[in-house]
Amino acid sequence: MAKREVAHVCEDCGAAFVGSYTARFCPACRKKRQQANAKAVRRCVVCGKAFVGNARAKYCPECAKAAYMASDRQKSREWAEREKARRQRADAATGEDV
Repeated sequence: MAKREVAHVCEDCGAAFVGSYTARFCPACRKKRQQANAKAVRRCVVCGKAFVGNARAKYCPECAKAAYMASDRQKSREWAEREKARRQRADAATGEDV
């Protein structure tokens, strides 16, 4: 599938450029923003320690593995509960074990 290219106006500098349909910044401003985000200091939501990470990072390197594992366990439990309820509804509707 080919990318859609659309004419835009950069939200930072106002320059006209062609980019994907979700683009908001010209290539020069986008690069500046990426460099600034790469150097940004963030705070870990678990321990509060400052760390340098990407724009989406929520956890410091020390807390990341445990935090992601806890999140994964919670999502697995939620899925198991939904699946159990789905199977019970299917059993009730058909009168059979699924």
